[in-house]
Amino acid sequence: MVLSTPITAIIASHISYQAAMVFFTLVSAVALILNIIFLPKYNGANSSNKSKKIAENGSMKSILLKRALWISGLGTIAIGASLFSVYGYVPDYLGNVSHFSTNQLSFALFFFGLASLIGNLIAGSYLSSKPKQLIRIYPILLIFVYAVMLMINTNVSIMLVIVLVWGIIYGIGNNI
Repeated sequence: MVLSTPITAIIASHISYQAAMVFFTLVSAVALILNIIFLPKYNGANSSNKSKKIAENGSMKSILLKRALWISGLGTIAIGASLFSVYGYVPDYLGNVSHFSTNQLSFALFFFGLASLIGNLIAGSYLSSKPKQLIRIYPILLIFVYAVMLMINTNVSIMLVIVLVWGIIYGIGNNI
């Protein structure tokens, strides 16, 4: 789905909005069918009794009362909100402020999607080896790329590089 949004934008600008929505519908239908076919069946009866024991002895309540859990949860929500709200705004910003043409914008978002896949790989590596360091530095990286986008916004070539870096950072954030 990372690539379907920019591809849909290209289809809408060159063919029609209706054709773009048909494409998006077909991609979603194929994803649904593949999930139904390849995801393993879940049988709740085979789940371990560990979750029942946790609930019975009250340790679940002690976990929910931990301050770190709530701070982590709120941080995750804030990062997710930042990622998705900026992603919704940036196409207009790139078009109106950075003067990207429709084609340039579509390709920038396409490469953003590819870059976010690289970010997923980076996140997987760092979250398994240095999770605390990544989580501490991530908001700084995100603020940095947003600030650079605001400061250097008139050169299409430079903005394309910034969008690629932002895509990598965005991909990392999807894993935090």
